[in-house]
Amino acid sequence: MAVNKTDIYVYADWVGLSHPTLVGVLSAHQAKGRKAFSFEYDKQWLKTNAQRLIDPDIQFYSGQQFPNNKENFGVFLDSMPDTWGRTLMKRREGQLAKANGTKGKTLYDIHFLLGVYDETRMGAFRFKLDPDGDFLDNDTEKSTPPWSTVRELQQAVVHYENDEENETINKWLKLLIAPGSSLGGARPKANILDENKDLWIAKFPSKNDTIDKASWEFLTYRLALNAGVEMAECRLEKVNGQYHTFFY
Repeated sequence: MAVNKTDIYVYADWVGLSHPTLVGVLSAHQAKGRKAFSFEYDKQWLKTNAQRLIDPDIQFYSGQQFPNNKENFGVFLDSMPDTWGRTLMKRREGQLAKANGTKGKTLYDIHFLLGVYDETRMGAFRFKLDPDGDFLDNDTEKSTPPWSTVRELQQAVVHYENDEENETINKWLKLLIAPGSSLGGARPKANILDENKDLWIAKFPSKNDTIDKASWEFLTYRLALNAGVEMAECRLEKVNGQYHTFFY
């Protein structure tokens, strides 16, 4: 059976490192009817003081390691989008195939992992297909929009959720895929930049909401502050419609 193998170079880029440092290679193995991942540490990384246990299934030794009774390692699943981001990516693939008159391809973990814009990727790992190439995804059309676009982004969510087969859906997808594909969870959300170029997440109301969920999240935030919990700043704004948008 022929097996397709793609090597993804994994770099650590966390506080304490002077520059992105190669940790190892995540290999995606795909054959008809099955897919699997393996990981192999870079030998130089194993000699550094920066090494740490990144996943229960990846121990401190050289050679290929495989996840225990699952297709992929949890640490790399955490670098991929969850329900909202995956839904956007799948929908975009379907729309592109429809526009080109072709059959849409099935998206696998490797597509979700490498389809996230590097600037807004969650976590401290970054990925390349070529050690001499750029960190992925490097598509500048996916760059993070400014705070001033929040109203337009929220309106895009409304159109996206309501216009299932509208011919203008590509417009709304393009607007949402850039800032939203990296994010987890099921609720519609997007990355945005404030006036100081700091990164925030805007969590929007959904058409299925029956209560103002953002207000409850903000209340929880204030209760945590009053209890002495150290929290990142959060904001609550009524951008458009009946319910608030939560920023964190």
